[in-house]
Amino acid sequence: MTGWNALVGAMLFGAMLFAVAAAAPAPDLAPGSGVGKPARAIKLDKTLKEISGLAAAGPNSVFAHNDEHAIIHEIDVRTGAVIRSFALGKPTVAGDFEAVAVRGDMIYLATSGGLLYEARIKKHRERTSYNVFDTGLGGVCEVEGLAFDSEANAFLLLCKRAALDPERKRLIIYRWTFTDRLAKPRPWLDLSWSDLLPAHARSHEVRASELARDPKSGNLFIVDSNAAAIIEITPQGEAAGYRALAKESHPQAEGLALMSDGSIVVGDEGRGKAGRLTVYGPPK
Repeated sequence: MTGWNALVGAMLFGAMLFAVAAAAPAPDLAPGSGVGKPARAIKLDKTLKEISGLAAAGPNSVFAHNDEHAIIHEIDVRTGAVIRSFALGKPTVAGDFEAVAVRGDMIYLATSGGLLYEARIKKHRERTSYNVFDTGLGGVCEVEGLAFDSEANAFLLLCKRAALDPERKRLIIYRWTFTDRLAKPRPWLDLSWSDLLPAHARSHEVRASELARDPKSGNLFIVDSNAAAIIEITPQGEAAGYRALAKESHPQAEGLALMSDGSIVVGDEGRGKAGRLTVYGPPK
């Protein structure tokens, strides 16, 4: 890291620490039915305008990060207040961070090039040491989403672009574990988007921007930022649901967290302004 990048990372961290605040697809579901009650939108502090991945942190909070520095924020989804912020490394690690996941008391950040950063969850304003694992996906998969499968003790990595799919017509997810981390990467799921979407949604290009796994059902939830929709599939790769969101409310959906009460939190980049969280209540 250059002296300038180290200085920028330190300045950003300092500012953020004090911030407050197949089978036939299911039919299209509107907000308020498919994703629960009408959305509650929360404007975040301006330091989180480039919000990227999300992961559930507690019953009423999520972990979030920007895409340029390894700084983790825990955010109260009821108010948007930052509960705590901590950083990886000193100076703060810089990179193209796309997604975050939690495994016990450890947190993981994935870069677009397939690097997986591991660190212990820390208290507010603390810095932490970290480990880095190379998943081997660089040049094979441009990573855009990350989820932890507790049953398999494995990480699932969603491809935004994949060498196997230059036309971007397929959903490709790789699985990575600590035990076989030296093995040559092979897709865990490789499915045609057309088999997972309702007929009316098959005319556009899917831009997969986030991945989350429901620990109760094992189902996977994928954000399509192009259509502002959430696609749900089973672990076997069968369509389980399609939830259309209001496009005007989700100009650039980049994050998704599944909460313990069944609610869904969607994070949007601010496009030069403050980022935003939108909370959908659990289905009745």
